[in-house]
Amino acid sequence: MAGPGSYRPLLRELRNAASPSWWVQPPGGPRKLWGVLTMLLHNAWLRAREACARRLGRQPQVVCPICGFAGQAFLTGLRSNWRLRYGRECPQCHSRERHRFLWLLLRDRYKIEDWLGFLVHFAPRAGERRAILAGTRAWYLSADLDPTGMDVCLDVTSLPFRSGSVSYVICSHVLEHVTDDRAALAELRRVLAPDGSAFISAPLFGESTREYGRADGQDHEHVRRYGRDLQYLLEQYFGVTVHEVSTEYDAQTVQRYRLMPGEVIYCCRP
Repeated sequence: MAGPGSYRPLLRELRNAASPSWWVQPPGGPRKLWGVLTMLLHNAWLRAREACARRLGRQPQVVCPICGFAGQAFLTGLRSNWRLRYGRECPQCHSRERHRFLWLLLRDRYKIEDWLGFLVHFAPRAGERRAILAGTRAWYLSADLDPTGMDVCLDVTSLPFRSGSVSYVICSHVLEHVTDDRAALAELRRVLAPDGSAFISAPLFGESTREYGRADGQDHEHVRRYGRDLQYLLEQYFGVTVHEVSTEYDAQTVQRYRLMPGEVIYCCRP
């Protein structure tokens, strides 16, 4: 079961509700508060149901491949419009659909346990970080502009590594926050070893990328919404292999791990 830390984001939102500025930020404060309260109540019900199911000895319906949690359901999260998103977050390691897909792909198809060399992981979650540290022999470095919980503070558009010195890069849901994504891709291409691999993903919406021009507070501080044409941008810097949940796994596996059928990860090589 999740520890006290899993409630911190929710408590932070409730605490923010006491601030007048919070109520005028779009979308409207009441919708935010209603979304957070509804999620709290729904997750409390899910936790109670989980406890009852364990006492009754019921078989688990979902499994987290990252931490091994097995239970009746994952917790409910919130969409950018503050509506509920069911079955999203593991109550134990707090992984979401994209984290579980990434780990399955690295573990099963790319044999992360056999990796050697230098691995740079941008903005990992704590559960991801623990799993990869335990699952690979590569020298692992976590990095982000926000150094909290990371090994180092790094700007993906200006990396301090020698050219060709990084064996593996994991850059999941990062580029949509970067103002100059082309500079970031050029840097990743520069530091990646000739036989290296970069695993890149971003939330995709439709076919074409939409640039905001600045960080959008209504869309998780993203500076753009990528479309499927992200693949063509990546192909300007790398050779690209596309991995999509719906083509990698059958419906039973998708349901078991609660993956998103449209989620895509690009394996990029020089």
